[in-house]
Amino acid sequence: MRKPDFLIVGGAKSGTTSLSRYLNAHPKIRVVSEGLEFFGEYENAGLQIESQDRYLSLFNNIPSNIIAGEKSVSYLYSREAPGQIYKMNPDMKIIIILRNPIFRAYSDYWHRVREGTEELSFDEALVKERERIQCGARFELHYANYGLYYEKVKNYIDIFGQKNVLVLTYDDLKSDPERVCGECFDFFGLEKPSSGADFIVHNKGGMNNNEFYRKLLKLAGNKMVKRLVRIFVPFGIKRKITIGIMNKYQENEYPPISDQQFNNLKVFYRNDLERLSELLGRDLTSWLDRSSE
Repeated sequence: MRKPDFLIVGGAKSGTTSLSRYLNAHPKIRVVSEGLEFFGEYENAGLQIESQDRYLSLFNNIPSNIIAGEKSVSYLYSREAPGQIYKMNPDMKIIIILRNPIFRAYSDYWHRVREGTEELSFDEALVKERERIQCGARFELHYANYGLYYEKVKNYIDIFGQKNVLVLTYDDLKSDPERVCGECFDFFGLEKPSSGADFIVHNKGGMNNNEFYRKLLKLAGNKMVKRLVRIFVPFGIKRKITIGIMNKYQENEYPPISDQQFNNLKVFYRNDLERLSELLGRDLTSWLDRSSE
């Protein structure tokens, strides 16, 4: 059975949805899904594909001259996913997008508030994070720990090799998406297409206080609802409905992170960013400056 050629493994709230859609506009690239959880230890009734045959069936009808892949932000944080991915395809191309971990954590928090799965304040959620992890909470609630990138990125490089791992940044994707897509095309050995993506921002973060919208999102997050939607609603139709709802209930910007919150996370991430910078040969400690995003 045909296997995927590449995976966008994360990080969460770092532009992965936008990148997957930009790449999907290339005639020689096909992104079969923007959110699966086949690899790794996490369970989500709305996203998970339980059998390998069913997973590989997503790629069966894609011609061999098309580079096919999928995207899941759980794969970067997962302990088990890298080894499972390698077992399926040792030559898998891995794309990682990293965002300033301070702003990533804060954006992710407001995303969970928006969808109705987070009721604590940001400070309270950070204090409770260790307890949540110990109790088996999913990675989406690991706001701070998800942004400890060094070990996660190093694990992928150690397993797949430097040539098969492309590490990008949210900053570059935001400022020059065409150049970043060009890096991906080079990574795949493809020519730049004559016409491509529209480079609009997808899955933009924000906050909406409309009560009906909040209730709708909470319903959409129900495991049984997710399972039924996945079975009975084609992906293209589901995407159109989602975009329509998002456009109708346009979101407002969430409040800025406070200086105290930023400085606390700055201390938390400093050592990890120093190690990551050395690993990648790129100074990412500039992310410790609040003006960096």
